[in-house]
Amino acid sequence: MKVLVAGGTGFVGKYVVEALEKSTHSYTLLTRKKVSKPHVVVDFFDEESLKKSF
Repeated sequence: MKVLVAGGTGFVGKYVVEALEKSTHSYTLLTRKKVSKPHVVVDFFDEESLKKSF
């Protein structure tokens, strides 16, 4: 399963990502900043930026 994780660098999200890394699922982080994991950087206040991420 492919999973898009919003808030993957936050308090709860980091545990979700940890669990996904141990599973067979692939994931992408939806984030406001660049990280070393697979990610899409978006501006949550820009509708076009959000649309492009999906």
